[in-house]
Amino acid sequence: MHVFLGGAHSGKHQRVAEQYPGARWCKAHEWLSGSVDALGSAESLVVCDWLDWLTWALPRASDQELQGQWRDAFTRLRSGPGPRIAIVQEVGRGIVPVDPEQRRLRDLMGWLGQDACHQADSVTLVRHGLMMPLSGALP
Repeated sequence: MHVFLGGAHSGKHQRVAEQYPGARWCKAHEWLSGSVDALGSAESLVVCDWLDWLTWALPRASDQELQGQWRDAFTRLRSGPGPRIAIVQEVGRGIVPVDPEQRRLRDLMGWLGQDACHQADSVTLVRHGLMMPLSGALP
């Protein structure tokens, strides 16, 4: 599994599209719900919009339940055939929100990103459209 990590509008999606042309894309909630059809062994899969899923799931589950869900999702993604890519938005830079639920969201998103990177074979940070390998090798 290759994780692309970066802030909003940093160029993650564009760099992934360039590096994995023809990849199939799905949103995290589709991957987590199991609604993604079977893929061919050589087909690349990109799973994005983890922050959107977490924002939706936040009031519906405990922190431990959410962590279990995304850890299972990354394990399943990592074990699939063909290239598997997760695009994870980094939201920990900037002003700390006053609202406790917004702070919780940012904390959980940080832990989600750490778990994704921990399970990844390679991690690439994208800032201003530039890619910097953090671990592993770029394909």
